[in-house]
Amino acid sequence: MSHGVTPQCFLGGEAVDLVALVTQNMGRTGPISPSRGGGSWAVVLVIALMWALVSAVVVTESANRGMRRRTWGWMASFVMSTLVAAYSFWRLV
Repeated sequence: MSHGVTPQCFLGGEAVDLVALVTQNMGRTGPISPSRGGGSWAVVLVIALMWALVSAVVVTESANRGMRRRTWGWMASFVMSTLVAAYSFWRLV
């Protein structure tokens, strides 16, 4: 920077050097192997467990307030979400 180069030009030159280095090394590691698909089952597991937690809270509140139909509906939702969570856990392992 002591040779009359402004900070903007200096930073721009570093960015160009970085891009050149990245493009030079691109493809040297070989092809990327496809994953086994475990990530999607992990997402399904987390979502199903969160839904089961919400369902359990709603079932508890509905039962405390005497709403029988709502309680049974959310209980069915809780059972289904725990079954989905169990299946996705089985597929993940």
